[in-house]
Amino acid sequence: MQSIEAESDPCRASNCSHLCLPNNETYKCLCPFGFSFDDIRTKQKCRSDPDPLLLYTNRDEIRSINLSNQKLLSTAKFQQSRSDNYSIEDQINGLDLNHQLLPLIDVGFISSIDYDPITLDLYWTDILHKSISRSRWNGENQQKLFESSLDVPSGIACDWIAKNIYWTDTVRNVIEVSTMNGSHRAILIWRSLHQPRDLVIDPPNALMFWSQWSNETSSIERSGMDGSARLKLHKNNLTRPYGLAIDFKAKRLYWTDTKEAKIESSFYDGSDRRALLSNNIRQPFSIVIKDEFVYWTDSFFHSIRSANKLNGQYDNIVAENLNNLMDFIIFYPKSASSVSVISKINYSIDHRHFRQQQQHLNQQQNILFNRNPCDRSKCSHLCVLSPTTSSGYRCLCPIGIQLSSDNETCMQDMKKFLLVTTRTEIKRISLDTEYHFDSRLDLERKLVNAFVLDVHLKSASVFWSDTKRSIIFKAKLGDGKISRIIDHDIDGVHGIAIDNFADKIYWTDAGTKRIEVASLDGHWRKVLIHKDLDSPRALALNPRTGQMVWSDWGSLVRIERADMDGQRRSLIVNSDLGWPNGLTFTYQGQIVWTDSQKHTIEIVDLNGTNRKILLKDLPSPYGITMIDNYLYWTDWQTKTINRIYMSSNQNLIELSAKMEIFARSLNNLVDVVAIENSWLDSEKSHQSLMIKNICSDSYNLHNCSHLCLLNSSPGYSCQCPTGVVLQDDRSTCKQKVDKKLIFATDKSLRQISLDNDEWIDIDLLTNKPINLITFDLHYKSGRLFYVDQNFKQIRSLSFFRSTRVSSESPSFDPVLKTRTKILINDNLKKPSSIVVDQIAENLYWSDEERHLIEVSRLDGSSRKILIDLDLNGPRCLEILPSLGLLFFVNYETSPAKKPKQKIEREQNFLCHFLFNSISSINFKAYLDGSSRFILVETDVGQINGLALDDSSNENYDLSTRLYWTDGYHKRIESITVEGKQRRTVISSGLASPSAVTILDNYVYWYDSFHHVIERANHQTGLEYQTIIENHKNIVQIKSFSAPKQSKNFSNSNHRLITINQTNLSNPCSINNGDCSHLCLFRPSGYVCACPLATAIICSTVPGQSVSIDLLNPSNQIEIEERSSSEEYLSPSTNHQSMINLTESAHSTTVSSFEVDGLDSDFHFKSDGFENVTTLDHHRDSWCWFSSNNLTLFDCITMHLHLSNRSLSEIFKSIAVILFIAVIFITIMIFKKK
Repeated sequence: MQSIEAESDPCRASNCSHLCLPNNETYKCLCPFGFSFDDIRTKQKCRSDPDPLLLYTNRDEIRSINLSNQKLLSTAKFQQSRSDNYSIEDQINGLDLNHQLLPLIDVGFISSIDYDPITLDLYWTDILHKSISRSRWNGENQQKLFESSLDVPSGIACDWIAKNIYWTDTVRNVIEVSTMNGSHRAILIWRSLHQPRDLVIDPPNALMFWSQWSNETSSIERSGMDGSARLKLHKNNLTRPYGLAIDFKAKRLYWTDTKEAKIESSFYDGSDRRALLSNNIRQPFSIVIKDEFVYWTDSFFHSIRSANKLNGQYDNIVAENLNNLMDFIIFYPKSASSVSVISKINYSIDHRHFRQQQQHLNQQQNILFNRNPCDRSKCSHLCVLSPTTSSGYRCLCPIGIQLSSDNETCMQDMKKFLLVTTRTEIKRISLDTEYHFDSRLDLERKLVNAFVLDVHLKSASVFWSDTKRSIIFKAKLGDGKISRIIDHDIDGVHGIAIDNFADKIYWTDAGTKRIEVASLDGHWRKVLIHKDLDSPRALALNPRTGQMVWSDWGSLVRIERADMDGQRRSLIVNSDLGWPNGLTFTYQGQIVWTDSQKHTIEIVDLNGTNRKILLKDLPSPYGITMIDNYLYWTDWQTKTINRIYMSSNQNLIELSAKMEIFARSLNNLVDVVAIENSWLDSEKSHQSLMIKNICSDSYNLHNCSHLCLLNSSPGYSCQCPTGVVLQDDRSTCKQKVDKKLIFATDKSLRQISLDNDEWIDIDLLTNKPINLITFDLHYKSGRLFYVDQNFKQIRSLSFFRSTRVSSESPSFDPVLKTRTKILINDNLKKPSSIVVDQIAENLYWSDEERHLIEVSRLDGSSRKILIDLDLNGPRCLEILPSLGLLFFVNYETSPAKKPKQKIEREQNFLCHFLFNSISSINFKAYLDGSSRFILVETDVGQINGLALDDSSNENYDLSTRLYWTDGYHKRIESITVEGKQRRTVISSGLASPSAVTILDNYVYWYDSFHHVIERANHQTGLEYQTIIENHKNIVQIKSFSAPKQSKNFSNSNHRLITINQTNLSNPCSINNGDCSHLCLFRPSGYVCACPLATAIICSTVPGQSVSIDLLNPSNQIEIEERSSSEEYLSPSTNHQSMINLTESAHSTTVSSFEVDGLDSDFHFKSDGFENVTTLDHHRDSWCWFSSNNLTLFDCITMHLHLSNRSLSEIFKSIAVILFIAVIFITIMIFKKK
């Protein structure tokens, strides 16, 4: 058995130490990346230590050349052949693979690489991703150390003694250092740098060298690794010096000059400068010194070459055909067991400095050095080697933070700083240090489009707007946790201001054309200003005076002011303005603004006088702030923050002369705000700002239930969330909005309070936009039912909100936090209208493409087709559940293709052939789908909306009026629900009326042409008013009135149709009428109905649950005796069977029989008769009585069902009915005779 397995799998018998690949009847052993076989003859066992490698980068890759089998690297010659293109067969056949690819991900453009010979970690700079990364020498454990506050990171070098990394940034003009794990980062050199390029270090001597070149200057410089003792080594006869390398043994520095096409060297102090003589140098770039040879990359020859480092002889090609060569290194990786090769011994010539020697044993390099001086340091953050201190080290602090007087401990944080937004990051720039470089605010995730910002001092929190995601965020300084504050109903926040005294957030919104305020957690939102706003942008507050200013980019560009509660609005400037962006107050109460179109910074008094230009000819100024009499502003074009010192009586020329660039290389720079750390003291922030805040909860000087807003006089006012009315005590807000409109667009659901004349719409949904085309609310449960047009589904949203003002629920938040549930997911093609029966808790909807109206329970169960006869495009459902009436519009197309519509009502019209004394009942409407009645069918154009009037009747009756909009005739009409007294309400001034609703004495409608909601008196058409403007794609409007709804629905906050208590005798409102499935109300009773199915467990008898299989009906089913005082209905879906019910004194029996294909149901009725049986159905209904006194017929009302039977079947059914009628009449005549 084993031999068979060995033959099928040759690797079972192999001696491979690592990877075995079978090949027919044999196998091949392979070693991991960077390892070779210890015996080249057997090729089975891999070495325990990695091989010496040459690693090079060609922009987006790092590849390796194995040097293990080369006696002299200088004689080696390799030609690139991408290993990842070799087949498995090639590898098994023993192909020597060079240029192996390190398995790295997310690599952009690698500029420089280096490694730590102790840990064998690789480090590289990526100028495309603006990052610094590291991995193991074989590509494992890859991670990004820095990807912020970098522009073009170029050269990189590893300090294997103090465990730091150094790098240059060519655009930021800085040399930085950090710990190898990236935990701390400091600025080393920033003065007089001009595009620094490559960087090398000599840790044993604590020296650092770098090259730099630009259009202005080129040089090679040196300093200590702490930035001290800076010295310019070479500045003459240099054009583009780039690559640097150190000969540790000779203490010489080598460099390349790509423009001059030469390699030179000198001693560390710049003396003995020499050129390497070689005829094969064309475009040298990177350079490495190894033993007696110098190695360099040549972009012209696409190769790595070598020569003797002293005289340039023995010129060889090490590797060729290498495109896009950037940097390379040669190193000898060792396993953990051999790390001791680099010894830590006490070998020094000078007690302050490091000295080193080199030995060459088995081609391995042993570096001898002292112990790490930083091991005995007490630096709180970063320790770097120093050639100038007696300790041999120096302590550094993170960017922007000062070192304390003990020269070891860093200050806790910046004292004064700027906060700036750069789209994907928020950065800090210290005002404490001599240098002005940015450091990223440590947040838990990268930002998308951070635009404008401000800070709340007491909580030390920064607020910013994301204009792409339309969200206002908050993060605590030093915490990093991001939270959403406002995430709905905003569309272009270009101005944010924090009131640090009243703890409020203000913002402008160019999309919604509003200025709003809210508490810092986003609750209690109030629209302060919304009229006559075109495109509000910048915003600034002056809490000391209770005033705010803003700019508007509309058709008339202007700067305005108002009190911080929205009152006392007035104009400041409206002439000679372009794009006023940033706004700020001076300490004297003047306002300063930037104008990126006029390229100016201007100042003006708050009343519009004394306007002056402070600075002009600025490229693109935007954000602006002020601290310590310095005015700081951002510039999009130059990517800089600039500043001037402002003192009194300075003119334009003086200020321009004093302008200075404060910070550079800030890509995507937008906004700026100045902060003093003492302001962030939560206990002293108000004292620091020298103001006593009347609206602060700490002082308890106000009694506002919701919003306390500052103003100029008397100092504050109490305000309520948008739409909520302030009560007569001027302190307390009402508990809820009594009267409102709710309207739906294709992507939102919005509310307008009608309790006051502000008429401001607010968004009710916080989740993603819904594709809504029609909706209705169930008032008791607070669920929204709507049709999703994209997915062709009926869904419901569960709302969770607090609208009451109490100690348990102190906040008024009109936002609906929702959970979506799919109710109906199949057999929907074009659902166009939906309505809720608030009493029976049923759901009705129309489907224009399927030509029918259906009903179900509110959870989507018990689905049943109500009407599918003679329907072309049913839409615009309305319902009067207290009267049992269902209204809808049936859209038809005439032969001439002209749309034709009519309004219909469902009812049972009982003819009542009376043989006994029974009163006649006319115009009774049923919700079981029976007895359609046409209300309007003449002079009708395009009906876009229906609405019932609940204002004129305390109790609904047949005089209740139904309103509709006619888009074709551009008018609004009404008629009574019994089809009488049709009249035109509005016939002029309408462009395209569509959705409509009635509330109190007004009819409200949406004009889809002018994108407005308007209203007028519902009887006279007068009192014409516009409610809101600039709203596209409104599909439906509903009105709600709390006083009427509260007396009819406990636990209900909204209603559209007022159902009066007198009409709540509807038995379907109590326990579903004891029906097992559907309870459908009728004025004289109700109907228990079953869903359309082939096999169901359903009862048409209240209180019972009987299994009826309509395809295989039993002959007789016994059910227990019940009261015969109710009316009910049981449908049959089998057109060949009919269910018959008979009642005796002791039992009720149900049996089925065929009626010639006539689809029929039954209902039971007891009106003082004995043994009364009534057969009825919502499509084809007749009723007859069978009793002892031979009263056979009471009425016949027939509506033929066309959709599921042929004409022959219809005629056959009619013949049967007529035959029975003839027999009955004959019997009656015979009896009379």
